[in-house]
Amino acid sequence: MKKMRGANHAFTIIELMMTIVLFVILTVVSIFLFRTILLSWSSQETRAGIDIDIDFAVENMVRDLREAQIVGFANADEIRFTQGLNDDTNNYIYYLYDSSDSYPPDFDQDTYQLRKAGLTGVSGRDLSTGTFTYGEGDIITTDVISPNDADDPSDLSFRVPEAFYYVLHAGNLYTGDDITFQGSSGTITGDLSASDKVSQESGMTINGTIYEMGDSNTTLPIVGLSYYGSIADYSYTTNQTFSADPAAGIHYIDGNVTITSNVTIDNATIIATEGITLRNATGLTVSPAYPYPALVAGSSINASGAEGTINGLVYAAGNVDLDQANIILNGTMVAGGTITMTDGTFTCTYDSDIQSVSPPYFYYSTITLDLCVESDDEKIESSTKVRPRL
Repeated sequence: MKKMRGANHAFTIIELMMTIVLFVILTVVSIFLFRTILLSWSSQETRAGIDIDIDFAVENMVRDLREAQIVGFANADEIRFTQGLNDDTNNYIYYLYDSSDSYPPDFDQDTYQLRKAGLTGVSGRDLSTGTFTYGEGDIITTDVISPNDADDPSDLSFRVPEAFYYVLHAGNLYTGDDITFQGSSGTITGDLSASDKVSQESGMTINGTIYEMGDSNTTLPIVGLSYYGSIADYSYTTNQTFSADPAAGIHYIDGNVTITSNVTIDNATIIATEGITLRNATGLTVSPAYPYPALVAGSSINASGAEGTINGLVYAAGNVDLDQANIILNGTMVAGGTITMTDGTFTCTYDSDIQSVSPPYFYYSTITLDLCVESDDEKIESSTKVRPRL
């Protein structure tokens, strides 16, 4: 019986020791799991905070750019824009900053700050002339991955409507419109784009590439006529004829416009909700205030016996028909229908400035905002494309 009691006593001690060891193991495991859960919650909270910060930054940029009057750039991965009109105009830039880099950045650092600063010294509406101090301005968000990163690059970019990359563009995608030079001569310097074909160009010297159906997938931009009506310096509710020099500014005509001979349109833009006719308009000169367009027609533009020089953008939602005209164009001509030049002399030279600053109030200008942020070896992205009310 004593041996039995000794055995029971020894078994109880072993059982107690095993219980203590198991309790210690369970305690350690519980603490480890609890710590892991806390760290996971903390990581999720940190990530959520970063998500909120970067989404908030993109949301603010979208709000700014949708309300911008003019959007442009001077270097890669920056966005310049104008808010307000007339005396209340303010110019800004969104850019990427690192103290080890200089302006314009080489983007050879790993991460950058996204900053918003004011621009000074802007000449007219040319945002590329504005200056700022690299490193100044409000910090919008930090740890933005370099645009040169091989795996997850950030991107701030502005692309004007594709039609503005050509000296002449006719038609919309799938509409099948032509550019025709019928019995005409002259020189075209720049690329041409037609949704169908370019024809009868044998009398023309073309210093550029011709893009026709199958090569040209260009979308026609749409002009916001009502916006021009809201900012016009001069508004007309009936058809107008300009036989004398109009005053500088934006002239908005709810109807048709006729322009006659010896008219100089200087620092002025003609916007017609219907057609524009150049009737024997010899001695014509059109020079709009940059970057506003020269002539905009809600339907077609027609010219017969016209002679003169037009600088800037000529836009017609319908056809452009130039008959027995002698026209020098320094800029871009865009038509929603056909462009026909008959029995005339035409010298058209593309102005590349339209690539850096799109004329205001033309839709299908696209801004890309793609911010990738790196935190604790984790990469978080917020991306969107913006079409401002240009």
